[in-house]
Amino acid sequence: MESRDCVFFLLGACVGAGAAILWTPASGPETRRFFRAKAKEGEEYIKDRANEAVDAARRQGEEVRASVMRRAEGVREAVQVGKQAYREAVAPGT
Repeated sequence: MESRDCVFFLLGACVGAGAAILWTPASGPETRRFFRAKAKEGEEYIKDRANEAVDAARRQGEEVRASVMRRAEGVREAVQVGKQAYREAVAPGT
């Protein structure tokens, strides 16, 4: 999820809260309960999106690590081949 989506979500939540305050037919305690519930929903939404972002970052990190390990193995193999070629060039037949 992009940060832009979160901004739009929060902006929509604020506009909705403002409209609800202006046009609510409910009493004070009912309105406060409503806003507490909506704040809780918003909190859960943000936590869910944050957890998704952390999971995506973790997966991406694991993929990068695996790619680096594959490349490092290729470099190690190339170094070994180079060493062997050097030994054969310096002391042929050994």
